[in-house]
Amino acid sequence: GVIVGVIDSGFDYTHPAFRDNNGNCRIQAVWDQNGSYDGNISYGYGTETRGASDIISRKRDASFDTHGTHVLGIAAGSYDGWEGVAPEADIVLVSTNKTEQGIVDGVDYLLKYAAEVGKPISINISLGTVLGYKDGNGTLSRMLDGLIKDKPGCLLAIANGNEGHRKAVLLPTGNNTFWEVPSYGRDNLFMQATSDSKAEVDICLKDTVEDKILFEHKFLADTLSNCKFTRIGTDDAYSSLIVTVDKNELTEDKGIEFNLSYSKKANEAWIISFYQEGGRALLTCDYGSFEKHGKKDFVSGTNSYTIASSATGHDVISVGAIVSRSSYSDLSGNVHQLGSENGQIYIKSGRGPTFDERIKPDVSAGGASVVSSLNSFASIYLLNDSVKTMKYLDANGRTYYWGAMSGTSMATPVVTGIMALWLQANPKLTESEAKRILKETAIKTQLNNGMADNSYGYGIADALAGMREVLSTTSSIAAPSYGFTMTGNVVNILGANTVTLYMPDGVVIAHANGNKILIPDTYQGMMIVKYSTAQATYFKKIVRSLKLKTSLH
Repeated sequence: GVIVGVIDSGFDYTHPAFRDNNGNCRIQAVWDQNGSYDGNISYGYGTETRGASDIISRKRDASFDTHGTHVLGIAAGSYDGWEGVAPEADIVLVSTNKTEQGIVDGVDYLLKYAAEVGKPISINISLGTVLGYKDGNGTLSRMLDGLIKDKPGCLLAIANGNEGHRKAVLLPTGNNTFWEVPSYGRDNLFMQATSDSKAEVDICLKDTVEDKILFEHKFLADTLSNCKFTRIGTDDAYSSLIVTVDKNELTEDKGIEFNLSYSKKANEAWIISFYQEGGRALLTCDYGSFEKHGKKDFVSGTNSYTIASSATGHDVISVGAIVSRSSYSDLSGNVHQLGSENGQIYIKSGRGPTFDERIKPDVSAGGASVVSSLNSFASIYLLNDSVKTMKYLDANGRTYYWGAMSGTSMATPVVTGIMALWLQANPKLTESEAKRILKETAIKTQLNNGMADNSYGYGIADALAGMREVLSTTSSIAAPSYGFTMTGNVVNILGANTVTLYMPDGVVIAHANGNKILIPDTYQGMMIVKYSTAQATYFKKIVRSLKLKTSLH
């Protein structure tokens, strides 16, 4: 009765991880944003497919990646022995074009689909934008918040990003840093400065042997502009630096974005000098890092503020990754060591805080060496034998694999699946309620004196503790007493479509379609009855004594 919606790419619709016990495909609908426009979807691009048979006939999306198949298997895989967190959920997919507009449209599509079929939904976004305004006021963050805020039965988890091993610099006046660009010569920078800051950035390419300036330019955060520089170094006819100076339309914070393409020589160095008067500013990069190299008046970056800008929203739930498996064995028996201990933060997991100093991530979950389904249609180089841990040959002669991957992309669907379980217990749960429960019930043993931090967030997500909290709060929801009767061990509810009986810890005792359910003789004490009518879903506590008497509360 719950939908798991995943926005990603590299989906294998035929994988046995997405079949029910009868071998039927559990995927209900797919919007492939990269497919040719079929005229059937209101967003004006892509192809929508509904119905298991039509989806199976399409086999896969337009991507040859395996990321989406792996993520989906964690959240909702159902293959025996390799189940995901919510193995009986319905599945709806958006194969995204990886633009911010595509992600926003994808969330909107999933919410509308859930409303159409009358089911709650837990949405997973294991991708996002690394650079940009990291205070929750970037366009993507604001739009995701607006789509999900205060909507009953609509939950969303988003990855914190995998740049925790990169470095960011919170820069005061007069600091310099070496910008360490990867060897392939491409990187992007973003400088965010508060509206009350008079800030400027000076970028210099220097020949360190001859002590000669090869390129230098100063950019003022108060001067809106868009410019491009070419042939910025030596022996590179295709080099370019594109710079955009803009303002956030909501907060008037200033932003300068740099896009570099230049393979520098070993004797060359990029030096960034930063000046400001008042306010605060933050410098972050996509692929490189910031180092001081022992130079006076230079600074190195830190792991702080390395969270993806798309995960800094005020309402959505952002997820960091811990090491849940420090090693795994591939199909050939080779053991692969991660180099970190279980329970530690995964080295690449993005760290907070946000630029406005809120703690992020909200929670963490297992995200290192996680074994899940792989896309059987993926490019060969993405299905490296060192990744594969299990294979299955189906009746049609096709081989499917499961394998290990790491990142906050893998941790996020753990939380998405957990929230899907909670939605079965309370289909009206809101994002703010889910976030509160995640924070209050998270495992805090790894935290310093139990205090939230910007690596683990408020702790490691605890599905069972959260379920107990969900049941304890939802079971007190007022429900009409008329039509609710008990005769012996039989509960009879007039007008009910389904009835489920739970233990207080969330374990299902019995489930029935219709308006009657039998309480097994072996169960005593407090139980919770969940029943759905045409109007709503209700919860009632019942207490069954040793004398097999029942009473309503």
